[in-house]
Amino acid sequence: MLRQNNESSLQRKQVLLCDDEVHLLRAAEFPFIRAGYDVRLALDGQTAWELIQTRAPDLLICDYQMPNLSGLELLKLVRQDPNLVEMPIIMITAKCFEISRDDLCQRYKVSWILQKPFSPRNLLRRAEELLGTAPVA
Repeated sequence: MLRQNNESSLQRKQVLLCDDEVHLLRAAEFPFIRAGYDVRLALDGQTAWELIQTRAPDLLICDYQMPNLSGLELLKLVRQDPNLVEMPIIMITAKCFEISRDDLCQRYKVSWILQKPFSPRNLLRRAEELLGTAPVA
């Protein structure tokens, strides 16, 4: 599944949102579009990887558990690519207490881990911090 906002996408930061739960994708997508980001969506890790290979996003936000290619498998592919090593990644998961946060952050350079359920506004704020696009207070 792919969705792209068409307004001047070359000038805007691109965010790839990847989760197998459509309602979470839609909830997370809205604040990003409203803030002027170019947003692409993927319902599984394999689709996300294909989109990344087509055009690497400025930020990847992905779920830990997904079909076809898990979030962890996607992370491994991303970090094996020398051109993607520094791409910021936010991992969202319902398994916060079952996964090794240190391993994800140190080994795979995950920038931030967000537990489900989450606030789309908080997700946007963290993304803005990582991308250096946070509004001046």
